[in-house]
Amino acid sequence: MVLGLRGSNDFNVLSPAAAKDWLAAVEAGDPPPVDHKRLDTFLGLYRKVKSDRMLHFVNSKQFHPGKTHDRSMAMLNGLRNEFTHFLPKQWSLEVSGLPAICGDCLGLIEFLGWDSGNVIWIDGDVEVRARRALAEASRQILSAHTQSEA
Repeated sequence: MVLGLRGSNDFNVLSPAAAKDWLAAVEAGDPPPVDHKRLDTFLGLYRKVKSDRMLHFVNSKQFHPGKTHDRSMAMLNGLRNEFTHFLPKQWSLEVSGLPAICGDCLGLIEFLGWDSGNVIWIDGDVEVRARRALAEASRQILSAHTQSEA
């Protein structure tokens, strides 16, 4: 999401407070605040990839989520936060929904990497490897999703 949003500067990927401070410094002709360059939250970045902030180039597109993407991103963010900000506790995780969440995430990755028009692949070999890795991950997720539904 950061790469798809970045454009020619960092404003689109910064938290709202950091972007405001940076913009104020730039407009005042002051040096940017080095200590206040913070990425937006996961869900903040996700909101931005669905907005006009993705429209950097003539062929740029914003992400139009399917009916399950928003829920999947919220679930992924919640799971990520539980693991990242771990507090000692007992926790049971239902894994049957994970293939669908992962499938939605891979769909977003595919859009950002190839369909958004915002990612420029300089090294063709890296692009081919990335496409293959995404296709293999999608194949495995589809297989897991099909097995969990059976």
